Parts: sequence; C-alpha cells; structure tokens
Amino acid sequence: MRLFRNFKLAELRALTAALTLGVANTAMAQLPCSYYRQQGQASAAAAAQANAVAVSVPTPNDAAIHRQAARVCLNAAAQSDLQNTVCRGNPSATQPLGGMQGSDPNMVRLFARLDRKGPPSDPEPATLLVTPSPGANWTNSLGMRFKPIPGARSPAGSWLRRVLGMKLKPVPGTSVLFSIWDTRVEDFEKFVGDSGYDATDGMYSLRSDGWKQRGDTWKSPGFEQGPTYPVSGVSWEDAEAFCQWLTQKERGKGLLGDNQSYRLPTDAEWSAAAGNGKYPWGNQWPPPAGAGNYAGSEAADGNWPGDFGSIAGYQDGFATTSPVGSFTANRYGSFDMGGNLWQWCEGWYRGGRQYRVLRGASWSCRDRSIALSAYRGWVMPGVRLGNNGFRCVLVAGGGAR
Repeated sequence: MRLFRNFKLAELRALTAALTLGVANTAMAQLPCSYYRQQGQASAAAAAQANAVAVSVPTPNDAAIHRQAARVCLNAAAQSDLQNTVCRGNPSATQPLGGMQGSDPNMVRLFARLDRKGPPSDPEPATLLVTPSPGANWTNSLGMRFKPIPGARSPAGSWLRRVLGMKLKPVPGTSVLFSIWDTRVEDFEKFVGDSGYDATDGMYSLRSDGWKQRGDTWKSPGFEQGPTYPVSGVSWEDAEAFCQWLTQKERGKGLLGDNQSYRLPTDAEWSAAAGNGKYPWGNQWPPPAGAGNYAGSEAADGNWPGDFGSIAGYQDGFATTSPVGSFTANRYGSFDMGGNLWQWCEGWYRGGRQYRVLRGASWSCRDRSIALSAYRGWVMPGVRLGNNGFRCVLVAGGGAR
C-alpha cells in the first residue's frame, strides 16, 4: 500500500470509503467471520499509516485530514473487531453486521473536509481528531481496553456517561474511561523497554517464611507470569510513571489530545466501577465458584505460610496470579474488580500524605472483611509488593485532576 502522502484527495476519500462505507453497506448481510477479521486488520493498518503520515505532511490542514482519516479507519476496525469477537469459537459461521450505519459523524466530517477547497475557514481543534471520547469504548496503542463506567465521579464533580453513551448527569469536569482489566506484563514490558525505567529494586514477595525482600522483581515475582498476566510487584510511583509515559507516547502519535491523559483511578471512580454490592460477587461468604482469584485451597502450596490459612470451601485454580479476563466480568464489563491483584488508586489514604489507597484484594486474600468491595488497603507509594498491581483510566474529556 502506498503512503497516504502519495494519495490525491479523491484517492484518500475512496480508501476511507472502502474501509468504512464498504462495511456499512453490508449491514444485515450474512458474511463469513473471516471477513470481519480481515476488515479489522486492514482498517487498523490504514489508521496507523494515516497517523504516521500526519506527522510529516507539510500543512496543518493535511495533517488534520490524515488524523481524521485515521479516526474513521479505527472506528471501522473497532466495529469489525466487535463482530469478530462474536464469531470466536465458531470461525466458519456467518454473522450479521447489524447496526453499523454509514452516517458516522466523523466519517461525514472527513468527507466534507476532503471536498473542501483550500484550508478550512473553521479549522477543527485537535481534540476532534483523536479517537477516545467520553462515553465511548476505546482500545489504545497497547491493546488496553477502556469502557465508560456509569456513576463514576471525578474530583471536579462530573458524572461519566453510561455504557452505550447514555449520560447520567452532564456537569462540568473530567469524564474517564475505565480499563477493563489490570495493566498486563506485556504492557509494562513495553513501557520499560521504551523508557529505560527501572522498577526492579526492593520488591517484597511471599514464601513460606512470609513477605520478604529476596531479589524478586516484576519480571519474575516469585511465581510464573505470562504476557497477559497482570504486572505485579510494582509501586504506586511505578504505576504513575507508566501512565505518564503512555500519555506522552500517544500524544506524540496523535492518538490523544493535549487535554487527554492516562492516570490511576480515584477512590470514588474505582468504587463506581466496582458497583455497590457487599462483595464483588454478591452478599454470601465464602465466594461462589468462579467468583475471582482469591486464596482458596489451591493457595496452600509449598510457598504458602503455614499460619495463613485459606478460604474454606473455595478453589479457583490459581495459587497466585491469573491471566487478565480469566473470570467473569462485572456488570460494567470490568474484570478482576475483586481478587488477582490489589489495585493502586490515585489518592492518599484518609487524607494523609504517607500512604496511597489500594482496592480490590488479591490472590493472597483469605479474610472475609478484606474481600469486601468497600475495603481500602494502604501502602507507602514507593513500596513494591508481589500482590499489588494497577489499572489505568483515560481522561477523555479534559479538566483538572
């Protein structure tokens, strides 16, 4: 495929039309699942190319057109990925594309700009040219998936939109999109490889003699970890550094505007994402089968302290961490809002300046009071523990923290 910079405007229009309207015109048609997979791959590749070219084109208007083309292509890729997900487990099946429409306002805006003679008289701000927006799902450059959470409230007092774009309360402030799972080993590995950040000193890991510093690190925390496992053994400061790196990385690629950023969730936002149940799974104790990754009977292996005990009558199959998405998501589409790893939050514990808040419990949790959704852990921000991790939120609409 030629670079977009070598395309005439008519050719660029034809390309984006093929990647979007070509899919929309097949609405309600029965198509092989392989179609959606191929369509998604082609759309994502075109979007990446458009964003890359936008950096080097000679005029702001040309750059804006390429970024808008990237947005349209990414929307097509997301729709195709949705249909491909439906097809998983039955790759030879056919599925209707359903509700895709050719009236995507971003697509209409792009085509209007392509038809316009010369620079636009009403240039659009950069925030209209990037993909994430309040109330919409978003997959970033690392493959991390984000969803809006109903009722989450920012420090500035705004409410997030409901899933599917329904608003709870349109008040000024920052809306966030919530990552559906914890930051994975593969995500953190890209951060460390790109930035040279060192997160390897002083981690505490658990063995039969308790929590001690043994030279373990997030790369090898004392138990087996794979690319899709949640990164563990990271401090609040490490998590903050990751969010800052990812923000700058995606701003540099034109994927985020200047008023959009990644950060850790506030305590209130985390509560909204968890829901208002007594426990993540409901009200009963012990947890029902498949409730999450806690210290069930499988935890009592050779590395488990003899005096720790475990949850009687419960077994989840994982002695330590489990791959993200191993258990059923909650009603808002978020995984592991209870168990697997404690999750760092943005704020200080009880208004002090010594400890940061952690939520959600972990694979080492065996106490019914600590497993409560409302329970708050507290650890100093520089400490690395083998049962601590984090997830990000994306500030998609701007505003102060």
